[in-house]
Amino acid sequence: MSSIPDKLFLWLCFCALSLSLFFLPAGVQERIQGTVRFASEPGKCLAAITARMTREALGGLPENMSVAERDALLQELTSARQRAFIAEKKIYGLQKNNDYLQYLLRLSKLPEQPHVLVVCEVIKRNPLSDYYGTLLINRGYSDGLKAGQAVRSVEGLVGVISETSAREAVVTLLGSAKFSLPGKIAGKDIRGIIHCPADYAPAPAILGFFPPEYLTLYSLSGDSFTSVEIEDQVVTCDLAGGNLVADIPIGIIRKIETDTAGACRYQISPAAALGHLNFLLVAIPK
Repeated sequence: MSSIPDKLFLWLCFCALSLSLFFLPAGVQERIQGTVRFASEPGKCLAAITARMTREALGGLPENMSVAERDALLQELTSARQRAFIAEKKIYGLQKNNDYLQYLLRLSKLPEQPHVLVVCEVIKRNPLSDYYGTLLINRGYSDGLKAGQAVRSVEGLVGVISETSAREAVVTLLGSAKFSLPGKIAGKDIRGIIHCPADYAPAPAILGFFPPEYLTLYSLSGDSFTSVEIEDQVVTCDLAGGNLVADIPIGIIRKIETDTAGACRYQISPAAALGHLNFLLVAIPK
């Protein structure tokens, strides 16, 4: 008979616990229910928590979205980010080209220059051979271009026009074995012919694959050879009148030598880089 009071006591405790749970605040009831569900079905509860955290990280996803729909949405978001990144890079490149073109246009409108500058775009350059030897620009004799005219960048001379058609022209660059033009030392009565490096003469095929480290100026005239100094500037000159505009920077003297005949020659470090040329200026005498 002693078991009946025990059962009655347990039943009364259960009723009291149920009533206490019924009268608890809503937040406490939800936490208790969540704890009971986690204890009875831990795998399902963990999956629900992970899904909720994923939705929060992605800014909120619909509750009833399937796994396939979620993966498709994530793939679309990734593709959209990639497209946005590519578009941003293109905009940045266009902005740089636009700034450079505006600078070239301002440079071409300087009134004190004894020549006009025509802005040209590089449309072809062989990446496998003769990269530093020649290139093709989108202007020709219909735009006033002629063989022998100087082609420059903002830094200085990069080459000369060697061939022209109606709408295109070939530029022989400083790195070509065929490059040759008259030059002078600025501010001094010393003139000569500038060629490709003498060390490369036995193997001119090497030229065009690598940028030239230096050019060589062979003196033809001048009465102040002893006045030449390292870092003197070398510019273009027109010995016979023609299409070459004078006083375009070519480079600076880096070494002074004397050949076996006693003639002076000078090594020149080019002023202009030949690596990335998108737009150039052709100097046309007025």
